[in-house]
Amino acid sequence: MCFETIGIARHRMATDGEGVTTLVGGYGCPLDCRWCLNPQCHGGKSTGYAVESLYDKLKCDSLYFEATGGGVTFGGGEPLLQIGFICDFIDYTRSLGLSWRFYIETSLAVKCDISALASRADRFIIDVKDMNPEIYFAYTGRSADIMRENLMLLAHLCPEKLRVRLPLIPDFNTPEDVERSADELMLLGVTDLDRFMYKKTDKICDK
Repeated sequence: MCFETIGIARHRMATDGEGVTTLVGGYGCPLDCRWCLNPQCHGGKSTGYAVESLYDKLKCDSLYFEATGGGVTFGGGEPLLQIGFICDFIDYTRSLGLSWRFYIETSLAVKCDISALASRADRFIIDVKDMNPEIYFAYTGRSADIMRENLMLLAHLCPEKLRVRLPLIPDFNTPEDVERSADELMLLGVTDLDRFMYKKTDKICDK
């Protein structure tokens, strides 16, 4: 089993998790977001790593991870497309006695056994776009059903591990929509909410 990645970014500070982290960007995404920030995950080049070869690539920063409480962030694209590899990688790394932390930066828009990762990951950084199904569909081109199903299960299993990002997306939602999403999430027990202005790219993505 290999993890197909669009790139690896080292020495990230408090961007994708606590302390110093390395971002491993997964190839592929089920969404067709109108302003995709990583279009290379759709049809671009990827590099494949087996569990041990990815560990060998990342272990040079182990001291930073251990000293700062940081670790590895699997992002994308959409990392949950390769959830089996991520579970295996976390298990392998922890079998070595390391205290790396593992973060999952995800849209949750993948049908998968999210409970297997809930017990392994230290933190989920979730971009829900908007909790309104109509807004979600207009922006992503996909139904919100899978995202909502995974989110509700994680909110039941490990609400303390969830950080949900609530973007204000130009031309798609309003500040009032963002607050409605926040209210719905808080009813689910999610309290760590990150409201921000979505970065609009120069060219709209039509896939």
